[in-house]
Amino acid sequence: MPNQPIKYFNNSWDGLGRDFLDNSSFGGVINESGFLKDHIEKATAGKSDPKEIIAGIYNYVKENVLWDGQYRKYSDENLKRVMENKRGVQLK
Repeated sequence: MPNQPIKYFNNSWDGLGRDFLDNSSFGGVINESGFLKDHIEKATAGKSDPKEIIAGIYNYVKENVLWDGQYRKYSDENLKRVMENKRGVQLK
């Protein structure tokens, strides 16, 4: 907003990660259920090198979740629904 002090939401990748994990629609879903286990197993099948694992997860999400055209920090749906509906948001 004009004439307002700058508000920093996150000033590091660690801060961003904590913010997501503290959010009930994202981190709460990850921490409370094992629904991602099947997705992780599919994404990392046959991979042992950390870089291959990261690339596998990245490609799995890219191939299985369609961007909904909205720029915002969080989806209107929780992470489980995003994965079920195969539709999510893109961080700006």
